[in-house]
Amino acid sequence: MNSDEALRRVVVCVFGEGCMTSDLTGTLLLLRYVPLDQALTWLWAENPKRHDLDRLADSIRRYGFRDPSIYDATLGGIPAGNGRLLALEQLRDRGEPAPAGVGISADGTWCVPLVFGVDAASRAAAEAFGLDHNNLTLAGGNFSAFDVARLWSLEAYLALLRQLEAEDATVVTVDDVDLQRLIRQLEGGDIPDVDEPDSLPDDFKCYLTAPDALAGEIMAYLDSLTARGVRWERR
Repeated sequence: MNSDEALRRVVVCVFGEGCMTSDLTGTLLLLRYVPLDQALTWLWAENPKRHDLDRLADSIRRYGFRDPSIYDATLGGIPAGNGRLLALEQLRDRGEPAPAGVGISADGTWCVPLVFGVDAASRAAAEAFGLDHNNLTLAGGNFSAFDVARLWSLEAYLALLRQLEAEDATVVTVDDVDLQRLIRQLEGGDIPDVDEPDSLPDDFKCYLTAPDALAGEIMAYLDSLTARGVRWERR
């Protein structure tokens, strides 16, 4: 029994036979290995995302390449997973061994897995997916629109959001209110670092308890709230 057959038997034992793609209908995804240099030519040229390539490389070195990038034929490139490919290039060019999940061809070429299929209906929709795919990693964490925007080069991010809005390409993670706040921030407006609700009940109350060591900083913050029309009292 070769190693592939042994692995197949383990997978079947643990997970069952699974679904044969030949028996499925619908628009399916396909995982395919391509040369790393080919994948790098498909990077999203207008991608405004910031990347910490050193940490990405550390993660891939430790855990393997387990999160394939996504190719979109409508975009003609990769809307999600650009940084991971750049980190792999960094590892390869440093002469490090290929991490788990990366294939090596007979001539030593690094080959990486990419996800194909389920292409966007338009280029704008593909770019909106690229934004949402990253922004959704912060969803549920009570991050403000400006916190999320720090993932990106701000001016390029806002320019892309405005372009997508003009093309009626909805971005799930940035609504109209968020967009206007970000625009005012870029233009020097006063936008807080946390989202404020549009309205609160008249009887809304919030109680704050803080150690004496922070009393000075807390009082200064409360004074700033007073200047913005927020009433508070000390008990």
